Amino acid sequence: VIISDKGGLPETTVNAIILKKLNVKDLYMAIDNLIKNKKKLLILQKKNYSNFTFTHKYIANIIDKLRKSFRINEQIHLFNILLESHKN
Repeated sequence: VIISDKGGLPETTVNAIILKKLNVKDLYMAIDNLIKNKKKLLILQKKNYSNFTFTHKYIANIIDKLRKSFRINEQIHLFNILLESHKN
């Protein structure tokens, strides 16, 4: 993964190549470096895949907790979305 240090991207992974300057030259050099160093590319790919935090399950759990916090009681919800366990 090649990212800039802008917009919260560094918080999404610990195994990224972070561009110091977001420009064509630096991006080209980072990509070229990975193409020429296949071992580094494979190591970074494996690390990013195995250390990825923001999976669908992780995000869904956060949303479910948030949704529960907006529940007034079992019958009234501030969102028109019921949790799977409360359907039927």
